[in-house]
Amino acid sequence: MLMYIVFILISFAVALFVVFLWERSWTILPPSKARCVVLYPVKGHREDVEYLLRALLKRMDRGEARHLRIIIVDCGMDEETRRICSLFLKDNPELELCGAQDLNDLISQNV
Repeated sequence: MLMYIVFILISFAVALFVVFLWERSWTILPPSKARCVVLYPVKGHREDVEYLLRALLKRMDRGEARHLRIIIVDCGMDEETRRICSLFLKDNPELELCGAQDLNDLISQNV
């Protein structure tokens, strides 16, 4: 009977350790190893760019969107929108900004 209890406790500890490693593994991977790419094309003045970027980053923090790479595609955005995007780029390595003409090269690097 004692042997079964010890076996169950050891199995539970190993399972917790595996879950812990699995949960932490997605934060260790660099953005270039992302499995999912989200393209967000921005053109002109966008009032909601900050809200959308915050929402995407919040989902990543909660673990709902693992291995996510967010590419903001500049399709002619104005200066204020570009400034807001650049503020997010400084603090979040999973965010990238590229021009529409550079999009094909950027996606081919991820594949």
